[in-house]
Amino acid sequence: MKKILNSIIVSVIFLGGYQLTTELVKPIHAQAVAMQTVQMGASGDAVKTLQNALNSRGYKLLADGSFGQLTKNAVINFQSRNGLYQDGIVATKTWAALGYTGTTTTAAMPIVQIGARGDAVKTLQNALNARGYKLLADGSFGQLTKNAVINFQAKNGLYQDGIVAAKTWAALGYGSTSTGQIGARTQKIIDYVNSKVGTSYPSGRCQAFVRESYEKAGIVATTNAGSAKIAADRWTKSTSQSNIPIGACVYFKGTKANSYLGHVGIYVGNGNIVHATGGKVLKQQLSYMMQHGFPFRSWGYQAGVQPN
Repeated sequence: MKKILNSIIVSVIFLGGYQLTTELVKPIHAQAVAMQTVQMGASGDAVKTLQNALNSRGYKLLADGSFGQLTKNAVINFQSRNGLYQDGIVATKTWAALGYTGTTTTAAMPIVQIGARGDAVKTLQNALNARGYKLLADGSFGQLTKNAVINFQAKNGLYQDGIVAAKTWAALGYGSTSTGQIGARTQKIIDYVNSKVGTSYPSGRCQAFVRESYEKAGIVATTNAGSAKIAADRWTKSTSQSNIPIGACVYFKGTKANSYLGHVGIYVGNGNIVHATGGKVLKQQLSYMMQHGFPFRSWGYQAGVQPN
């Protein structure tokens, strides 16, 4: 009898159209390959590689290169069984657990607008559909696609011209990390906070985490790290939830009747904030926060400096 070198699958169940193993499966082959960060709505060779890697570990996905709900479910299950943050996004740590150890990259995408056709438009439509829009993903950029883009831009604090260039692609999870995408300093902030998601952080230090994240981008706060109220008073820009720029601080009202300000996090796009709470750094939807005892107050910039 041959000795089984890889992890033994003890038992198997089926859920939502794919196969789940009941035992953590370690990477089969380690490859120093730089992989593209992919998430729901993405398509292409990187997604196909992901699906094949998951299938080699017992999942049963159609390896069609399209990142849909079944692929996301499988990723979340894999992340859970490997002690990773369960956001369904395949970045450096998840790729590494799958056996790809290179630093992740983000695909540079072409500018597309009404009248455009092709794979980039189809990727755009799939990415929008993954966020609740109901477009025909036919690769043709028509008026309905433009309307959806404008609506998405409005929700993410972007200039609403219906043209999908660097910043709109970045908000959708695509684009390089170079200057001109969302700004070099903003990108440093986002890269830093995302790298901290799932790690431990002292309780009651949400403002310190924000300050630390900004300092990583070379922005030194002029307010005391423990004084979120001063920062919010001094640098609040808007009370609207529809135009929060990536990299801005989101301030929440306190949960007590007499509490003026209770919490702060950093907006990272797609309706998400990264914040330090309960002894950990978490990425959560702004809508989730407001439904769970963190009423939105306003947004502004730490130290009064816009990162871009």
